[in-house]
Amino acid sequence: RPTAGAPRARRVAARAAEVSPDYVPADGPPNAAWRCAAILPYVLPLIEGLVFGREIYDQYEVSNLLLTVFGPVLNAYHANSVIPFLVFFALFLVVVRNNKLPHFVRFNAMQSILLDICLMLAGLVISYLPMELQVSMVGGFMCTMTFVTSIGAVAYCAYHTLVGTYADIPVVSEAVYIQVRP
Repeated sequence: RPTAGAPRARRVAARAAEVSPDYVPADGPPNAAWRCAAILPYVLPLIEGLVFGREIYDQYEVSNLLLTVFGPVLNAYHANSVIPFLVFFALFLVVVRNNKLPHFVRFNAMQSILLDICLMLAGLVISYLPMELQVSMVGGFMCTMTFVTSIGAVAYCAYHTLVGTYADIPVVSEAVYIQVRP
């Protein structure tokens, strides 16, 4: 284990070796039921990311399928500003901190929470831009890139979860491994 005085590159390399995406916990590879349970929390960053797709929805009618499928969940989630807060704490306390659940489920729940936090921060940054930038091409580009990135990240994580492997998103996955120890 590297010491605090070691150069940052060596510490990061050692931590990456410790938290390899090929890591298989002591409780073995996840079965189909745990994979399905592990994919459910990714609905949170998905519906948070759908908010940024307004430019895409106007240009591509195929993307409206996402709104058709997840629209009711999106409306219920954002119906009250307390609901996202309660869902976050419930997921964190009931799933992530529950050592009786498999590491795979806890890891994916925490990763979905961190992706959701990243999307909330992106929304805050965009909302605090001057109105001229928000409605300009710059604001549209920022929303579109946030939308595409969020959908891509959720799809990447969902694929790895269904396959039964750990999705490795730089920085996010490292933070997840720090929070969710085997």
